[in-house]
Amino acid sequence: MIVPMQHVTILCLENGKKQTLEVLRELGLLHITQSSVPPETHAAETDAVRQVEQALDALELAHTHIHDEPATPTSPPQPSNILDLVTELLHRQHAVEEQLADCHHQKHIIEPFGNFDPACLDDLRAKGIHVKLLRVSDPQTLAVPEGVVVREISNSNKGHCMVAISQQEFEIDGSIAALPEKSLAEIETELDALQTELADIHAELCELSVHIETLQKERLKRKDQLAFVRTQAALAEHGKIVSLAGFCPRKKLENIWQVANQHGWAITARDPKPGEDVPTLLQMPRWVEPIKAVFQVISILPGYWESDISSIFLIFFSIFFAILIGDAGYGLLFLAITIFARLKLPKAPAYPFVLFAILSTTTLIWGSLTGNWFGIAPDSLPALLRAPHLDVFKGAEARDLVIRICFIIGALHLTVAHIWNAIALAPALKALAQIGWIGLVWSMFFTALNLVLAEPVPAFFAPMLIVSVVLILLFMTAPKDFKSDWIHHAMFPLSMVNCFVDIVSYIRLFAVGLASLSVAASFNDMAMEIGFSRIWTVPVFALILLLGHGLNIVLCALGILVHGVRLNTLEFSMHKNVEWKGFAYKPFARISQE
Repeated sequence: MIVPMQHVTILCLENGKKQTLEVLRELGLLHITQSSVPPETHAAETDAVRQVEQALDALELAHTHIHDEPATPTSPPQPSNILDLVTELLHRQHAVEEQLADCHHQKHIIEPFGNFDPACLDDLRAKGIHVKLLRVSDPQTLAVPEGVVVREISNSNKGHCMVAISQQEFEIDGSIAALPEKSLAEIETELDALQTELADIHAELCELSVHIETLQKERLKRKDQLAFVRTQAALAEHGKIVSLAGFCPRKKLENIWQVANQHGWAITARDPKPGEDVPTLLQMPRWVEPIKAVFQVISILPGYWESDISSIFLIFFSIFFAILIGDAGYGLLFLAITIFARLKLPKAPAYPFVLFAILSTTTLIWGSLTGNWFGIAPDSLPALLRAPHLDVFKGAEARDLVIRICFIIGALHLTVAHIWNAIALAPALKALAQIGWIGLVWSMFFTALNLVLAEPVPAFFAPMLIVSVVLILLFMTAPKDFKSDWIHHAMFPLSMVNCFVDIVSYIRLFAVGLASLSVAASFNDMAMEIGFSRIWTVPVFALILLLGHGLNIVLCALGILVHGVRLNTLEFSMHKNVEWKGFAYKPFARISQE
């Protein structure tokens, strides 16, 4: 459910605002609504956070190249000292990298002409001999002035490198305007020295990577300070009084009242106003918590004034996942990987592993019902693994049954949305419009069966459709709101079409599942053509199966994101009037542990 919130306003004396914020931060309950503040008010704190994040990025990158873990120091230095060392190293690294880039550029210019001292060209000019180095794409088109001798030194697919010599000043196309001051040998020597210096810097960063944990704690402290300063700058001033406002869970309001009484703050609390921007805090039952992993990955959250559809999302997402993957072998593989990962990461949050266990189990069940094990033909499977009724290998009849199941799932999914709406609207007459929508959903279901599978519509189809349309048109808008909401009636024919399209869109479950089966079966056939009768064919046979099924699993994962998530966040959500406009409840709280 979405936790009910209270809007809280706190007044305190201007000279006590810092103490007030410190108390609120330790309490960690108030999501403060802040107006934008000028960046200069917290520029120093922002730079401090940026400094430690840059240092951490550098040390974490260096740590990935360490083969032997460095010993943890018994008395770690102060974070500021570590930061100074890392920052200095990063400045040196940046300077060395710029010098390297410049040296590589100079080498690129001079290398095709060989190893010579560019200063000798000035000596020759002083003696009346003028030399120019050229880069041209086609020597045949080069216009050579009279009295100029041109010779080719080298050529490559990037062009021809040439030298032009004359006893007089001359201009010629393709001449290089600026030459390096050093010879090729000197440039290469400098490159070696810079590479060595860069390696030394990297080694020092690797040694300092032992302090990553120290800097991680420092980052949290600096983020705390940045949030404190930014919040302080956003306080509204009223002479000697300052105020701040925000939201807290209704059940926690008493805690804020108690603290306000202890510190002499003036405080008011009220229910949020309709349409007010209120942060969303989801409180899920234990069995629904696994779906948080999906919400976090795709960064969605229902708005405070919307409904929490987490439980329906989890149930139907599990079904969609199973049908889209469609392979019991993959489900078994996913389940094994999930158990192995959980054993390797016992301290990690449990809900992602529980989610993957649920998804793996539903996939295993659906794959068993359809007789799909790694795309292997049923004749090659043990009798125990064959599916007598939903065997998708058996042709059109079985596949039509799967399509019918997908349409039924879609109609049930959308029906749940409108039943939920009707319960929320009751006893208002608008609830009758939702009953009409339920009838319309099933009318579109029978229409889809007729058009896709050529099934005749039932005798009650026409009366149900007429009654549904009448209920929707009569009760979708309250009489007093008709003047402002009449457009909904005008758009109703389009809404009917959209309802039909929404039902038909559930056929994507069958289509993607069938595609996954076809890809798996195709790679199995390719591998069997190679066979494993000879020693040299065994690794090729295994490689085809490994790469083929690996690619299929990746494509299935993309299908889950594109189709499985969409059916919940678009089709269902549109019928449930959920627009996912929410933003997370983030109370002003200390994140560092001092």
